[in-house]
Parts: sequence; structure tokens; C-alpha cells
Amino acid sequence: MLTKTYATEAGAKKAAAWAYGPAVVRLANGRYAWIPYAGGPLPRGARTVSRWRTNRWRACE
Repeated sequence: MLTKTYATEAGAKKAAAWAYGPAVVRLANGRYAWIPYAGGPLPRGARTVSRWRTNRWRACE
């Protein structure tokens, strides 16, 4: 799976705002990425940081 990564969580959230059902994840290397959340598997070693629901970000930690 190829994903674009961001140095900050804020950068990942900004990019994710354009996606459907996005989630911001922290990758194993410490960088952040957004993925369209469809209940599928996350990249290896990734943890969900927050998800976009009902017009606002909800923290998952």
C-alpha cells in the first residue's frame, strides 16, 4: 500500500479533509498519514489517531 506521509498530524488532517470517511494514522516510522477508512486493514505497525465523524475530528487515543 502506497501512502503519502506528513511530518505532522495537522498536515495529515488537512489532507484528509478532502477524503471520504478519513482516518489519521501514526505509522511505525513516527510519521502521520491519512487513509480513507472503510474498515479495512491499516498499514503494518500503524495506529489510528483520529477519525472524521459528524463534521469534526474524533480522537481515538
